[in-house]
Amino acid sequence: MSKPKAPTHAASPSGISSYAQAVEELEAILERLDDGRIDVDLLTSEVGRAAELLAFCRTRLTVADIAVERIVASLRVHEDPITGPDILPEDDDDADEPDPDAP
Repeated sequence: MSKPKAPTHAASPSGISSYAQAVEELEAILERLDDGRIDVDLLTSEVGRAAELLAFCRTRLTVADIAVERIVASLRVHEDPITGPDILPEDDDDADEPDPDAP
């Protein structure tokens, strides 16, 4: 099974260096949209900025998700110096259910 490839990092929107900053700015834009406080002349640029911020956040979340999956997968493999690697089974959601083919 091949490992999922992390997407290349999207260029950070200007003035944004972290996920938290992007979310904060997105929330401010949404608040202005909800309150009707965005001038019609600025509406297009604000929505464009929101789209940039969303793309940035999605990329950051995808990269973090892949990194966490790799870390969890590495924890499933344990190397015993005598017996060699021991692969722990993945969680099986159906493990508690009776086997329908069992007598």
